[in-house]
Amino acid sequence: EEEEEEEEEVVQNYRDCIVRAFLLYLIGGSIFTNKSMQYVDVIFLTYLQDLSLVNTWNWGASGLTYLYHYLEKATKPRCGNYGGYNWGWAGEKYSHRDPICAKYLPLKGYKYPDEHMMTLDRMEVDEVTFRPYEDNRHIRPFEDICWYSGWIMCGSAMICPYLPERVLRQFGHVQSIPRHPDESAKVGLNRFTIGEAFANYLVENYVTEEMRGPITQNGFETVPGYIAWFYRVSHS
Repeated sequence: EEEEEEEEEVVQNYRDCIVRAFLLYLIGGSIFTNKSMQYVDVIFLTYLQDLSLVNTWNWGASGLTYLYHYLEKATKPRCGNYGGYNWGWAGEKYSHRDPICAKYLPLKGYKYPDEHMMTLDRMEVDEVTFRPYEDNRHIRPFEDICWYSGWIMCGSAMICPYLPERVLRQFGHVQSIPRHPDESAKVGLNRFTIGEAFANYLVENYVTEEMRGPITQNGFETVPGYIAWFYRVSHS
């Protein structure tokens, strides 16, 4: 009996190690990819120590923060690569049974950005999928936490604003002119007050029904004056 118990313990230990290794591979290869393309930060092992707690961590907000962090770096001159969720162009072999990220194929030749910029500049409105998850809502229903507006974190090192009112078309609403970012995500908050605001998002830190506006019919609708506002606040 003692030998059997000892063997069970060894098998369980191996199982836990294999699960951690797979989750670390998943984290480093999809959710939290960095610019190295071959390394993963071992800090993530901290969150895999107790496997029973893995599903309690806020992976969604952390993944978005990580992506925003690297997108911000990608706007800097001489940035040749970026991290976070990888995006590309739709492949013809995509099936609705596949994960949504599988529909995108990365373009080759990233060292020569002119091709990518030209392709983006030539895109028409009907070539953009404003609501990529709309057909899959029966599998993954929409959650109200997505209307939270404010700061989100990945650990304590990466802190970024999350402003859903700036992408209302993604949520199926007509895009309106949003508030100033300082009003949506107040400056000067520390990670403790940010955590409180996220936990109590229904009290005041969310996009109200009035702010969401009407439901869009075509997916790309905007209120009068939005495009003029967008060009005014964006880069030329």
